[in-house]
Amino acid sequence: MMADSSDQYESVLCVKSEVHVYRIPPRSSNRGYRAADWKLEEPAWSGRMKITAKGKTAFIKLEDRITGEEIFPQTIVLMSLIFYL
Repeated sequence: MMADSSDQYESVLCVKSEVHVYRIPPRSSNRGYRAADWKLEEPAWSGRMKITAKGKTAFIKLEDRITGEEIFPQTIVLMSLIFYL
């Protein structure tokens, strides 16, 4: 008998206290994206990242460093593919 998802507990896999989110500008050529074009000295957001798992599903949570409030929509990772909600 399989346990339903409400019976599964959430595990914390990783916590990074300082991560940055950048606005990636449109490509100006076919050369691809370059981190040097992302204004690395001016991140769009900085905070904490927490990776958790419940059953076979992993979640990436971006949180305010002080309050712990989730800032961006939750990202679910399934079978090595990333989906944004």
